[in-house]
Amino acid sequence: MSTNWWFGAFRDHGAPTWYGDNRTPVISDSTTITVSVAFGILLSAFLVIFPGIRRTVSGVSFISKIERWAS
Repeated sequence: MSTNWWFGAFRDHGAPTWYGDNRTPVISDSTTITVSVAFGILLSAFLVIFPGIRRTVSGVSFISKIERWAS
């Protein structure tokens, strides 16, 4: 059984696949940055508000609860 069809996929007339030059350098992905910033804002708001709601929770207990929820 020949496997030439596998290695010839997406080629024009048997020539190698050619992609144009990438003229703009990629520094970072804007979607990843947007999601990270949104998550950071929500996490910081949670960390500021949650201890005020549960005043009896100690700092160590609070951190251990966050670790448990994250896993």
